Amino acid sequence: MEEVKPKRTFFTHICHDLPHEATNAALPPGVQLAYDGMKLEFEI
Repeated sequence: MEEVKPKRTFFTHICHDLPHEATNAALPPGVQLAYDGMKLEFEI
């Protein structure tokens, strides 16, 4: 991840058994789990 240097990272297609808030709290800054219905916009 450091080679690409993203501003934000979202993990998708993750197991539904993970507690969402607790897992997000354990991730580094700028990294979080995506959620159902989340919409992302990209500029390329």
